[in-house]
Amino acid sequence: MSLSRTGVWYCCRRLYFSLSIRRFLKILAWSTWLISICLICLLARDNADLHKFERIVHYERAYFGDNPEVQMELDGIDIMFGNDKVEPVSVAEYRKYMQDRKSEAKKRKR
Repeated sequence: MSLSRTGVWYCCRRLYFSLSIRRFLKILAWSTWLISICLICLLARDNADLHKFERIVHYERAYFGDNPEVQMELDGIDIMFGNDKVEPVSVAEYRKYMQDRKSEAKKRKR
């Protein structure tokens, strides 16, 4: 037994005007709206934290701009955490690497 075109629309109208289906659709719409609002708030907060961190880094670089050793240290940290392809190194290896760079820089100054 096949439903004719009017039979299909009749079933759709019956479902839409059903009180339980309308309540379900309203709950579904409100849930979707609430989840999207929560996600927007989460993204806005995360973006604000990121901008705050960028301002802190900017002020650190401006404050320590005249000290080449600290500037070199900040550059090393940027290299280590700025590139996702670079494997993280242990703190001991990083300190040895920075000591070598600083000693090379001092040798070049002389």
